[in-house]
Amino acid sequence: MTALLRFFFLFSILIWSISALAQVPAFRIHTYTPAEIGFIGNTYSGDVHPNGMIYFANGDGLLEYDGVRWTNISPAGYNKVLSVFVASDGLIYIGGMNNFGYLVPDEDYRYEYVSLREKLDSSYNQLEIWQIIEFQEDIYFQGYEQILRWNGKEFSIIDFPDAYIFAEKDRVFASNFSGDFVEIKGDSILPAKDKLDLRNDAVYSIDQLNEDQYLLLTAESGIFLYTASTREISKWEREVASYLESPGLYHSIKMSDGTLVATTWQHGVVFFDTTGRVLKELELELGIEKGGLRELFQDPRGDIWLCSDFGIVKIEFYDYRDQQIPEPVFRKVFAEGVSFHPTQGETIVIRRRPELLTFQFACPGFSSHELEFSYSIGGDNMDWTEWSANPELKISNPEGGKSTILVKARTSSGKVSKVTSLNIQMPVIWYLNPFFYTLSTFFLAVIILGVVRFRSFQLRRHNLTLERQILDRTHEIEMQKKKLEKVNEELKETNKELDNFVYRSSHDLTAPLKSIRGLIELSRLEEDNKKYLDLMETSLERLENFIETVTVYSSNSKQVLQMENVKLENIVEWVLEDLRFIEGFNQIKVEIKIDSGLSLTTDKRTLYVILNNLVNNAIKYHNYDHPDQWIRINASSNREIILIEVEDNGLGIKETHKDKVFEMFYRGSERSEGSGLGLYIVKEAVQKLGGEINVQSTAGIGSRFSVQIPTPSSDEKKTTAESSQAV
Repeated sequence: MTALLRFFFLFSILIWSISALAQVPAFRIHTYTPAEIGFIGNTYSGDVHPNGMIYFANGDGLLEYDGVRWTNISPAGYNKVLSVFVASDGLIYIGGMNNFGYLVPDEDYRYEYVSLREKLDSSYNQLEIWQIIEFQEDIYFQGYEQILRWNGKEFSIIDFPDAYIFAEKDRVFASNFSGDFVEIKGDSILPAKDKLDLRNDAVYSIDQLNEDQYLLLTAESGIFLYTASTREISKWEREVASYLESPGLYHSIKMSDGTLVATTWQHGVVFFDTTGRVLKELELELGIEKGGLRELFQDPRGDIWLCSDFGIVKIEFYDYRDQQIPEPVFRKVFAEGVSFHPTQGETIVIRRRPELLTFQFACPGFSSHELEFSYSIGGDNMDWTEWSANPELKISNPEGGKSTILVKARTSSGKVSKVTSLNIQMPVIWYLNPFFYTLSTFFLAVIILGVVRFRSFQLRRHNLTLERQILDRTHEIEMQKKKLEKVNEELKETNKELDNFVYRSSHDLTAPLKSIRGLIELSRLEEDNKKYLDLMETSLERLENFIETVTVYSSNSKQVLQMENVKLENIVEWVLEDLRFIEGFNQIKVEIKIDSGLSLTTDKRTLYVILNNLVNNAIKYHNYDHPDQWIRINASSNREIILIEVEDNGLGIKETHKDKVFEMFYRGSERSEGSGLGLYIVKEAVQKLGGEINVQSTAGIGSRFSVQIPTPSSDEKKTTAESSQAV
């Protein structure tokens, strides 16, 4: 009797094991190692785009996989991407260290990045975005200090720190390490009636059982059952709950067939059903490491992708293999070091016929080992190559002219995709070009005609020479006339400026003297003369500043340029040292960002005048009410120009004054106490160096003056020096 009971017990265990395994479809595992991917950083999460492209958040950036090739498409400023999420509208949201935003892909798999960091107040300066979810039309970003909700226009802050967030159909949940479990409604939180009994743990994943109940999976504290209608939490005592406590759960999802699958730190990947029964465990012997598994997701074909610290794992289920295959896409075309990113329907024009032409293509959503490709060259749809697993086509010494490349793909089950085409235009070999024959015939006819008409041409040549001389002389006279007219206009403008200069100078010189005379008369009438002496001193200082400005203007206009190699940092330090005692300087933070070792060949004194006036203006017209006053001096260069920018957050310039600020004696502000020559002198000095100056300003926000000075070549430096000596 005992033996019979033992037999039935073992037999029931065998039947249960077979039935459990039968609920997990047959599969194969492929591990993409860091060497195969080409990037060694940890992979944290991933998601799939409706166009078939798969994206992974990796320690080296944002990785894109088209089924054949791995590409790092990280925007500037992202050395490490912690999270990625593809929204329902196709936007690719990414998060990193104090940076987050979204990528907008077009139909040709090119991307434009839009940063959302600038939409958030700068006081939030310690952001690590580890989770991104979507609910209705809002996007939620999880940081350690708070949860951010983006409605497409602005952010709102949900004060629930140190939490994980989850979106399940019509609800959004959050759980922190203090045992709090809440439902988020708008910007409010609705706590559960019960607190989770956790030991330095939190809910790492949520899976919906039915319309009203949800499984709350923790890392090491088991599984809980949350009932939404009553907001009550109870322990879910099932086989898988105790099974997952020791290995440490990281993430779980519900597959399209209802099976639940979870990644753990000790047991690898675990499959279980909604009754809590363990169906399957994938460990090291099946190609899956035990430790280091992170988030997982299921693609539209039903395959599971696992993110980990040792690479990316794909579990391919055979039951889902036999699906419709999309038409291939051309990813890149290479022609002797020049790469093209084809656009659908575009004709690629290659200016020089290459010795080797390479085409790369893929079927997003399908891995390269699942497909074979066939090609047709020249547009002949009947002349196809044999099927090959190579997702590249190389053509040596291609013929010139216009041709069409056709490609199609086939699965292992024999299903064939639609045909994709790409047009190529290349030059034809010159001696095989029909145009060459036409041109040769034309030249031969010209030679014969030339011999016949040679004698006639000699007789006419003398007359043509005379006519040419007359035309040249006439042209020379016209050019001299235009030069004289130009000089005359310049003289008129100079006289106009001189008249204006004399009028304004006399006014600005006499005004302080009249003020002093009046103050002297008043001082004779009162015993306490100190305030009048102070006012006299102010008037004298204004007179002295005006005379100094006029002197600078005069010396700058007549100064002979002394071209020399100057370090820009030294000029900026010189300017700041001279200005550090003027009123308001100590209230302003000066930020300098100049390319290391940046130097230029120019006149040092003229460059000093430019920077001195711009920085002086930025100090004079700063905003006293602004809590954070700053001036930024930036400089960069390329082979052609040196760009210098002086930017401030001061009073700014009204739109009606912007076009006049560089005019002589123009004062555009109520706080203007100077001569009105500062920016005029700057403009004259910049033009003397052959450069340009522009201003961008908004009243109440600040101004940015941009100076572009050309970088002369060796010959130009010599010419500039000679011409300046001649002035």
